[in-house]
Amino acid sequence: MRLTVRLDAYGAKYLRNLRSISHENNMSEKDQTVQYFLDLIKKSRKGKFKIYIGMSAGVGKSYRMLQEAHSLLRNGIDVKIGFIETHNRKETHELLAGLPIISRRKLFYKGKELEEMDVQAIINARSRSGNCG
Repeated sequence: MRLTVRLDAYGAKYLRNLRSISHENNMSEKDQTVQYFLDLIKKSRKGKFKIYIGMSAGVGKSYRMLQEAHSLLRNGIDVKIGFIETHNRKETHELLAGLPIISRRKLFYKGKELEEMDVQAIINARSRSGNCG
């Protein structure tokens, strides 16, 4: 499977500059990606939607997402977890510590209590944090 990412002119120029800086500062590819994402957020001050793609379960999508969430939070970016499924993986669950999590919506269906992502709570959280534009 091959994933192609297209960058606008700013993104391509930025990535070239970041690569030259990263070689001087011995930044890993992971650090470059996180720094690029941080700089894009700071530039626009709007939220970003990022999708993590993996070929199968257990390849580290949730783990990587939570690592990046911690990095963004440390850099002053407003981060909230709307829904996460750790699949009872200890290492993944431990990464939730310190991250703000929006509670799941509880509902009853055919006599059973179920949980689902609370879309309205996510929208309300976005409004309260002042990131409406």
